[in-house]
Amino acid sequence: MSSDDHGAVRPTTTSPEIDPQTEFPKGTRTGFVWAATIAILVLLTVMIIFILQNQNRAYVHFFGWTGFLPLGVALLIALVAGGALVALGGAARIAQLRRQQRKVAKRITARKPVVGTGKSSTGAPASTKAPEQDAKRGTLPE
Repeated sequence: MSSDDHGAVRPTTTSPEIDPQTEFPKGTRTGFVWAATIAILVLLTVMIIFILQNQNRAYVHFFGWTGFLPLGVALLIALVAGGALVALGGAARIAQLRRQQRKVAKRITARKPVVGTGKSSTGAPASTKAPEQDAKRGTLPE
């Protein structure tokens, strides 16, 4: 508690001090790239060790192609092919979401009123009321 010049007592509010040495800064793109590079190098090292330890030859059948491959190489090829399928599915989903975002953005810009005319960009009169008010009157905005 502290008092002012007139003797009134008022509570003191102290905000906790932030210690810059214990406060962590937000991550940066450079930091993310550095961490990702380290993780990829560790993963590649583990994969090289796996391939070197699995040199037994495996008989492989794939779409009419048959042959012998070292087991580690065959599994690495299967890993890369599976990753490529996942990446294709992810790319398709991203494209779908971007297409949907563009459609929504087109609808929003089509409803914006043209400045100074009182009409929307489609030529219809611009509504100044909220959509809920229009719905109460029985008319819905276009």
